[in-house]
Amino acid sequence: MKSLSKMTWVEAKLFLREPVGAFFSLIFPLLMLFIFGTIYGSNPAPGTTTEGSIDALIPSFTAMIIGMTGLMSVTLTMATYRENGI
Repeated sequence: MKSLSKMTWVEAKLFLREPVGAFFSLIFPLLMLFIFGTIYGSNPAPGTTTEGSIDALIPSFTAMIIGMTGLMSVTLTMATYRENGI
């Protein structure tokens, strides 16, 4: 268990060293949620009983975070490991 926690700590530090990956995984979705939330608000459209735009955007931005992390972080990490012979 000690080696798992050590490896997790090292991977977290390596993740935060890549500013592009950290930005697009942590800050960009929150920024987009804020921008679209201020534009469209959280009120449902008049005459409908659907949810507001924020309620619909949160799951889509969660999926975007997972997708970006999978496409950017994991592939970059694996390429770096391959270069270093790990």
